[in-house]
Amino acid sequence: MIITLEKPAKCADCGSELKVGEKARWYPNGTYGIGCHQNLSDGWKSYAEIARKFKWKVLPEDRDDMESDIILELKELKEKYGPKPLTVGGMMLAAKFLVRDYWRRKSREGQRFTSLNRVVEHQGKPQLSWADTISDARAMDLDAWLDATSRLKALPPGVKKIACKLERGDPLTSGQEAYLRRFREDGKANPNRAWLYKRYQQRRARGLCVRCGEKVEDGFARCPRCREWARMHQALYKRRKGLAWQAKLRQHWRKEGRCPRCGRPPELGHKKCSHCLAKDGECLRRWRKRRAAAAPDCESGTLHICGR
Repeated sequence: MIITLEKPAKCADCGSELKVGEKARWYPNGTYGIGCHQNLSDGWKSYAEIARKFKWKVLPEDRDDMESDIILELKELKEKYGPKPLTVGGMMLAAKFLVRDYWRRKSREGQRFTSLNRVVEHQGKPQLSWADTISDARAMDLDAWLDATSRLKALPPGVKKIACKLERGDPLTSGQEAYLRRFREDGKANPNRAWLYKRYQQRRARGLCVRCGEKVEDGFARCPRCREWARMHQALYKRRKGLAWQAKLRQHWRKEGRCPRCGRPPELGHKKCSHCLAKDGECLRRWRKRRAAAAPDCESGTLHICGR
């Protein structure tokens, strides 16, 4: 490896004197000058040829050190295997591993410190130092922002959907409002719901109807009368829920100044959008056509529809 001499030395290759403070290459078999490393003897010459091929794969300031490290590593491998000769492929593989470890260390190091007096380059703007870019008390709280980001990632998908609707200003359905209330309660059980759930489980385990408590058939949770009531109630609930939601949504769109039918931006000078106006025009043309066809004939006094 490359060292800075602390005392005078002599080059093992050419015999020249090396002065104090001069850089030299140190190997276990002796010290060489910077220009004499190519005239190595024995197996060192083959090691140096491999090292010179791989030293260009690292940064310029570390190429000399990498060359020395590869040579020493190959020498250690030779001593480890003893009389068994090292192949060129094996030596190149060992050098490749050293280069890989070098870049792995570089990626882990990074830039840990920097000067606050360092100038930030701006194209067409006045130069600023790093100290001028430090945020003040009025800037965004990064800790709170990180906490909010991590909290948002942990929320259920249903809560995220509700948050998006609230941000846009859209109204929530009754189911979404109930879901949001349960979520804000942090999982606290409602006493009434807990009692109903307990009664449901007890009746279901005893083979009774979960609504009226009568005996039911195998494979059913309700008796025939309660099953029919549940079907009618569910159909009526869905119909009323849909109508109520449509009325609530259209009222919200009217307050927002949007089309009360579809929610799109309205046409200039109209309450509805261009799509809904075109649909209304088409319906009006069909109605006028049916009215003209159904009008009575002045001469015969009969209608064109049925001929009476």
